[in-house]
Amino acid sequence: MSLNRGVAALGAVAVVGAATLGITLPIAAHYAPSVARVSVVAGSHWTQVAPLANCYDGGKALTTATQAKCSASIKAALSDDKKIPTAIVPSANGNFGINVDQPVTKNGWVARDGSGFVVQHTTNAYAGPLSISQVLTTQDPTTGQTTTSNTGPLLIVETDKDGKNIYGEWLLQLKVDGS
Repeated sequence: MSLNRGVAALGAVAVVGAATLGITLPIAAHYAPSVARVSVVAGSHWTQVAPLANCYDGGKALTTATQAKCSASIKAALSDDKKIPTAIVPSANGNFGINVDQPVTKNGWVARDGSGFVVQHTTNAYAGPLSISQVLTTQDPTTGQTTTSNTGPLLIVETDKDGKNIYGEWLLQLKVDGS
């Protein structure tokens, strides 16, 4: 009989422990620091992207050391397309929009492709419609020749108006559907 009581007591401890864990985890997640995200919308396609490793510090300006690590993360991702989140776009001739989480609008942000700015500094949460072909077309600075591809990188940078402080960077690539 005492063995049954021991087993029952252990069972009760396990149930209470599981219930406590089940309540504590959602509360802890609720109070955990949030990570700002960037969304790209093109036609019926919608993609949400988190910042790259070492490229976001809860809304605080990145230190010089962290910026160096972030740059290394960006270079590594660019050298392997499979590491870059992909936003599918319906065609190269259409438009897309960029939506940033509200914390990013506090400092403002820009969007750049391989050739220059797609979005100049703004504190708006949404920018668009933007030309997909602008991101998919690059120009060789030495020859002036333009090249169009079915994919193109896009870097969104949370920064102050003068560009002195960087608060976060999100890298993604636009890719034409079916290519």
